Amino acid sequence: MEKTQNISVTGVRIKPTNTIDITSHSQYWYKCAFTFDSTWNNLKKTAVFTNDKKTYAAQTLADDNTCYIPASVLTSHGYLYIGVIHSLAVTDNLIEKLPTEWAVITIREGVNTGTALP
Repeated sequence: MEKTQNISVTGVRIKPTNTIDITSHSQYWYKCAFTFDSTWNNLKKTAVFTNDKKTYAAQTLADDNTCYIPASVLTSHGYLYIGVIHSLAVTDNLIEKLPTEWAVITIREGVNTGTALP
């Protein structure tokens, strides 16, 4: 049974609306559920995740505005940065973009078994 991090998006502002404990080294356990104001009506939404501002993972949101937090950003404890972006190629020379700011969530240190499974 996965745990869900709820996140509210109003224009370019983004904020968690609940608190869950997220641990490093988790896979397909934590989901994000986003709610959007009318600014985002009819826009393609992609969630963007990073834990070090160097490695990024993106997930296109499902029709219900949810996605799993990618395991690639849960490889270590620290902070998880979550944002949303809309981008659409309007013409060959023009790309429409609307990014949010970052929401910051703590990643707690989880037990790591390496490649050995219990």
